Amino acid sequence: ADEAGLNTYTSPRWCEITGIPADKALGLGWTLGLHPDDRETVLDAVQKSRILREPYEAEFRFVHPDGHVVWVRCQASFLNQADGVPSEWIGTLHDITAHKRAESALFASEVKYRTLFDVLPVGITVSDKDGQVVDCNKASEMLVGLGKEEHQRRKIDGQEWNIVRPDGSPMPPEEFPGFRALNENCVVRNVEMGIVKSPGDVTWINVTAAPIPLDGFGIALAYDDISDRKRYEQELELHRTHLRNLAEELAQSEERQRRRIALQLHDGVGQMLSVAKIKLRDAESKAESEERMRDLVAIRE
Repeated sequence: ADEAGLNTYTSPRWCEITGIPADKALGLGWTLGLHPDDRETVLDAVQKSRILREPYEAEFRFVHPDGHVVWVRCQASFLNQADGVPSEWIGTLHDITAHKRAESALFASEVKYRTLFDVLPVGITVSDKDGQVVDCNKASEMLVGLGKEEHQRRKIDGQEWNIVRPDGSPMPPEEFPGFRALNENCVVRNVEMGIVKSPGDVTWINVTAAPIPLDGFGIALAYDDISDRKRYEQELELHRTHLRNLAEELAQSEERQRRRIALQLHDGVGQMLSVAKIKLRDAESKAESEERMRDLVAIRE
């Protein structure tokens, strides 16, 4: 371009990128393809650079004649004559559309990740390759009872977590799902464990840990609060134990009742037999007496 900023030459590659023929790009023709949202910003920046005789560099968009948008990086500077007076502009144009798309996709992915990370009612903790906690979400802060800064001072296998097994016994670090996932490079699912916050205050969680296949990262832990479920299970077990005890007491009571009845029946039958024996002896005695009387009468006659 000349000193006034009017285009005097465009390369075939420039025309290919923008879709503007060389003859149409002369003068200010090159600006016709600028994206409407970028046009004013680009022209203002070019004018400022031209006035101040400063190099120009920017990223902006062209709308190709076929309708698709092309992202470009433009770099331009003045060429000076032998006496140091600027004579013309010379610039380059690079197609960065693919890079911008990848950048946009990465940004969208990060936004989705961060949104899920922040709003899911599931605690999430992320560690580096050495097991040092590097990130956690709000849900994890509430579940564990620690702020993010305190999380980041800990390692996933730190003794300070004070973890217990479902039976209430201390869980050693080598059993922590995060430690296992990091060292065995595998997904560890549905491990129930209790976080002892203070004596009598235990938050029960169900944990799944998985390696993160990215350089520098270690594992991700996802865990939800199962304290209510554990409490219901404990109450149900108490009820079951109570019912078992009642059933055993009932069985014992029935057995005692059967024995008492049997004893009573035995005693009653025994008494009846005794009476029958007495009556039988009385009957036999009476019969003998009557027989003797008949014998005496017979003798007398």
